[in-house]
Order: sequence, then C-alpha cells, then structure tokens
Amino acid sequence: MQTVYAAGKMCLMQDQEMQHEVIHQLYLDHRRWLLSWLKRRLHDRVLCEDIVQEAFLQLLMHVNLASVRVPKALLVTVVKNLMVSRYRRQCYEEAFLCTLSCDSQDFAPSAEQQCCLQQTLTRVDDLLQSMPQPMRQAFFYHHIDGLRLVEVARHLGVSPATARRYVRQAGRLCST
Repeated sequence: MQTVYAAGKMCLMQDQEMQHEVIHQLYLDHRRWLLSWLKRRLHDRVLCEDIVQEAFLQLLMHVNLASVRVPKALLVTVVKNLMVSRYRRQCYEEAFLCTLSCDSQDFAPSAEQQCCLQQTLTRVDDLLQSMPQPMRQAFFYHHIDGLRLVEVARHLGVSPATARRYVRQAGRLCST
C-alpha cells in the first residue's frame, strides 16, 4: 500500500470519481424530465437546453450529490435560480440600454464604454449570485429595499445578529 499521504490522495480521487458517477447517473435519469419541465414554462428549446446544462454544471461544482435525497427538487431549485439570474441579467441589460437611449446627447458613451459598463454589471450580478441565498437576500433587503436589520432578520427567519453578519459579509464581498 502507498504512504498515508498517497492514501489520502487516493481517497480524494475516489470521492471525485464517485461525485462524477453520481452526476452522470443524475443526468441520465433526470435530464429529459427537467428539460420537459422547463420547456412548459419557457417555450424556448435552445434556452431550456442552456439552462439545463448550466444546472448540471452547477451541481457538479457546488453540491455533494451523495447526500441528495430528492434529486428532482434540487434540480428544480437550481433551474429556478438560474432562470431568476438570467431574468435579472436581462433586466439589467434592458435598463442599461434604455438609459443609454434616453440620455441626452451630452452623454453618449462609446461602444467600448458601453461594453465595459455591461461587463461590470455582469460581474456584479455574478458576484451577487455567488453569495449564499440568505446572504444575498439580506443584502438586498437592507441595501436595496432599505429594511432595518431587525426587519431583515424577520423576513429571513434568523436572529438580528445573523442578519447583521450576512449584510456585513455581503458588503465585504462587494468591496473586494
């Protein structure tokens, strides 16, 4: 047998291989169902394919699949979050383009500036989406909706100290 260090590496490799096998089986078992479920809501086959692929990639990268008891519920949750993220990004882009078209001739950013602004909005959205959902919700409730931390805590069903911690952590992530 190999040394303890090498054995630890073998264990890690086996865990990764198991994770890949689980995601592969999950993909085979549920992809068609998930695609059908999503098509009934979006009516755009190409967009549905993209979202389903992205959902499985997110699962592969972020979830310990061995502990999943109800895979369809997890898949639907991931897909719904991806749909919200896409919708939000689309709203940002539309608002940005509307602002550009409605602004006076004095402020007419170049195509390069427009691209830079759009990339910045995309990075901000990606940053917000990378936050755990309670932290992101706390951040939005506090900074966008203007709720006090006590109200944020009530909305999230957590203590005020936890709400404060979520808002601070989100602020630190945004300031980096």
